[in-house]
Amino acid sequence: MTPARAVQFVDPESVLAAFTSQGMPSFAIFCGKQLFVQWPSNDMEESIEKLAGYLRMLHQQGSAGIYTVAVYANIKEGDLIDDKTPYNGAMNFRFAEYGDGSFRTPGQRNLPYPERADDKIDKLLEAMNKRLDAIEQERIDREQEEADRMAGTMDAVGRILESPLVAALTPAIVGLISSLTAKKPAPVHPMQQVPPASQLGGIPATNVGNALSDEQKIATAIEKLKGDVPDLPDLLLKLSRMPEKKAIMFKVLIAQLRGMNV
Repeated sequence: MTPARAVQFVDPESVLAAFTSQGMPSFAIFCGKQLFVQWPSNDMEESIEKLAGYLRMLHQQGSAGIYTVAVYANIKEGDLIDDKTPYNGAMNFRFAEYGDGSFRTPGQRNLPYPERADDKIDKLLEAMNKRLDAIEQERIDREQEEADRMAGTMDAVGRILESPLVAALTPAIVGLISSLTAKKPAPVHPMQQVPPASQLGGIPATNVGNALSDEQKIATAIEKLKGDVPDLPDLLLKLSRMPEKKAIMFKVLIAQLRGMNV
């Protein structure tokens, strides 16, 4: 980094605006060849706030030195920056002609500074935050519109299923679904028709010990489902109410479940 000569900016908000337009979050501040601060980063918003703090500090100190903000496209968080690191852009600035705390810009030795630069920086950051909030609100509004549209679609489907015409056709629909999804018995091989050895001597076979009772089946199903379905109790309660409130949908659902091969 060579010593800065020409001054492009004399107020912090202009430096910050120029830095923001570059779109490169990694930066360093030099005074001549002396490295004042380095900030390798991947977060543009964080870098804007960090640079704003350094600019505010330099402005409040009334430094008359010529500083340079260098920006880097290939420097990421964790890298090191020095005066020999190649940069992709640089902005020279000086906030006061004399370092006496009077905040006079070059050519304004006896004129008061019209507005505190840190106030302008605060306004710029506030405007940026408002824009980010507006973008987030637009995203939330789009998601809510999509949810409302889906709810309206489901409500329309529910009204169609509860219409008298669909109610009259339900038995035929259920029968058709059952016939299409019913599992056909596999053909029996002649050797499979031979009675098991336990029945050959007139002794009937029994597998009562291996059969599950209805209560055991229900308990097993709940145990398997509750790990994958956190709101299982609420869903089971809704299912129990469907025969009264959504009879048609309930019949179709049961017919589909009976026909599934799982």
